[in-house]
Amino acid sequence: MSTETILIVDDDLQTLEFLAKHFLPRLGYKTLTASNGQTALEIVREHRPDLMLLDLQMPDITGLDVLRQLHDEGHSVPTIFLTAYGSERIVVEALRLGVKDYLTKPVDLDILKESITRILEAAQLRREKEKLAVRLERQVTRLTVLAKIGQSVISTLELDQVLRQIVEASVYLTQAEEGFLALLDEQSGQLYLRAAKNIDQDESQTLRLKITDSLLGNVIRTGQAFRMTQSDQDSPLKLSTGFLVKSLVHVPIISKGKTLGVLSVDNRLKKRFFSKTDETLLISLAGYAAVAIENARLYDEATNRAAEATSFARELKIVNRQESQLRESLNRLRFTFLNAIGHELETPLTIMLHTLETMSDPQRVTLDPQQEEMVETLRQQSLRLRRMIGSLVTFAGFTAKQDDLKFHPTPLNAVLDDALQLTLFKTQRKDIQLKDQRPDDLPTLVVDGERLSEAVVNLLDNAIRVSPSDAPVILSVQVYADKVEISVQDFGPGIPEKEQAHIWDGFIQINRSLQRGLEGLGLGLAMARYIVEAHCGTLSLHSAPGQGSTFTITLPRQQKMTGVLPPLSE
Repeated sequence: MSTETILIVDDDLQTLEFLAKHFLPRLGYKTLTASNGQTALEIVREHRPDLMLLDLQMPDITGLDVLRQLHDEGHSVPTIFLTAYGSERIVVEALRLGVKDYLTKPVDLDILKESITRILEAAQLRREKEKLAVRLERQVTRLTVLAKIGQSVISTLELDQVLRQIVEASVYLTQAEEGFLALLDEQSGQLYLRAAKNIDQDESQTLRLKITDSLLGNVIRTGQAFRMTQSDQDSPLKLSTGFLVKSLVHVPIISKGKTLGVLSVDNRLKKRFFSKTDETLLISLAGYAAVAIENARLYDEATNRAAEATSFARELKIVNRQESQLRESLNRLRFTFLNAIGHELETPLTIMLHTLETMSDPQRVTLDPQQEEMVETLRQQSLRLRRMIGSLVTFAGFTAKQDDLKFHPTPLNAVLDDALQLTLFKTQRKDIQLKDQRPDDLPTLVVDGERLSEAVVNLLDNAIRVSPSDAPVILSVQVYADKVEISVQDFGPGIPEKEQAHIWDGFIQINRSLQRGLEGLGLGLAMARYIVEAHCGTLSLHSAPGQGSTFTITLPRQQKMTGVLPPLSE
């Protein structure tokens, strides 16, 4: 059943009555009538009919005059112009003023019916198109606002600013009168306003909302949105805030399954129904609020951790500086102590040796065999003590960095020849075979030959001390494109893994039961390491109990040397 209203404007009362009371009602249309132009203008202004049948000739003003005035006033009514033959010029003017069709009198009713149907259907399609365009424009606006809110959430860490934007967007998109965002204080069990739109500022700053037995509390407990509109018979809805509203929507703000607060809009004055679309929009905005709150929490946490890390780094730097200063003080104390011991013991030890040598001279002193044996024992032990004191003084120089190295291009063969010559007597005395497995052509390195030879001697001495009689000590060299490896291998008792980290420390005896009766203070390996590291090299160990030990010096073939011995490691 059609509901369109058609205005009939004609000064022919018979035609007017037929169309208004018989023809158009049978087709299902409502009708309005006017017998002159001025009446037609008043009806159009007041009732806005869906279609107008307009006669050209009328007693006061013509149909064209009616069209011109409606055009000037901005009224647009689909019109079928009724005219007589021979008025083509008038028809052209009428079409220019927006007339949809024109019919000549006497009017053919079938043609009139077809024209009315076609024009009203076109008008309906146009209205639906306009409504669709409005809906699409509204949807684009909503998506644009949501996108801007999302961009704000991502681009800024100012939580208050983001939450204000979310509330403003909620009010704008739902066409609400006011809105607010409240967060839950878990300790007090109350909601406090964090952002608001069109709510009194003084009121919002002090407002606290209890969630017990309230609509807001139900949203917090269930995590479900709530939407309500006052009916015509209902009194205004009273919120827990004391406000009277006519419609409202509450949606929860949820992050990681936990309800953080509520986003709400309402109308106090106008009774506008909030739709499901409005609720969905608020849920989306509440999701943005949850992300913003979580981002702010993570940022605060990261900032606190960074501050803690900065503080820890500052404290660690102070501790490292204090440790370095303490190590330097200990090194100086060590050097002073060792150097003092060396010098204080050297003089009395020299007198003792001189006395013992005098007593050993048969031309000066006559001793029985037992006395001669005692004197010789004292002399040997004094010589051993002198060697130990010499090692102490030398080690003190190394640890205090008093002994810089002097680098020169030196054949590696010459360095190793010197080392073997210095240990030859010890190998012969202990009946140990020293196997020299060097290749024929060894490179020339920029080293301090004397010091490097001393490092190799210390490794060989260590191997000779721990090796049983008749066991070999092997010296081997591997030459690579970028490095040279000098290895000393023994077949002694080996070193347990848990003790290998300590062998580089001065004064450490690895296994006192194995060292019983052996000479030395355990300084040789420490001194060898310092010399090698001053050559920008490394000294490594491969050993296992019962399988002997292999010490390997690794030196770069081409590298700028420091010429300064490394600091002592504790």
